[in-house]
Amino acid sequence: MRMLIIYGSSRMSLSLTTFPKIVFKFPIIRVQMAFHNICRGRSQLLCLDEWNPAIVCSIGFYLFKGIRDNWNEFRFYRKTRHRFLQPTHFSLFGLVNIQDRGEPLHLQVSVFWKWMCDVTLGQAHQDGHHFANPNNFCFNNGLRILDYGSKRTQACILRFGTIVLHSFQPISET
Repeated sequence: MRMLIIYGSSRMSLSLTTFPKIVFKFPIIRVQMAFHNICRGRSQLLCLDEWNPAIVCSIGFYLFKGIRDNWNEFRFYRKTRHRFLQPTHFSLFGLVNIQDRGEPLHLQVSVFWKWMCDVTLGQAHQDGHHFANPNNFCFNNGLRILDYGSKRTQACILRFGTIVLHSFQPISET
């Protein structure tokens, strides 16, 4: 059995040859980084007059961002069934998602990013992490986005997803 693992900033995807048409997405839970932030900011957390919400938010980011993104992705697909989305069929409360497998686009980043910005009238800049990387997209009966757990990504998809879907022509590498 062959397996392909791809790591993102808050999640990892696992594709197995025994399940050739699906991919499993798991959150990356960074307990060590959260603990490091707790230790670094403990004086701020213990003293109400010095309490810094950024420390608490960063702890939540390291522990729960992947789970939240998985759950948001599943709910967004289930709610919209947008044709621009690579289908996410199942989520176990964000602990694992099952999504259709898609082969990432292998395009020159700068060419793809310029095209994406043009098509979205510059709104792709609101979420450059997702829209700038052609590896976050696949061609599956049209262009599909693989990673759409962020609320900013979802807002851009609702506004421009159909336009992006219909205007995509495979870009030659020059």
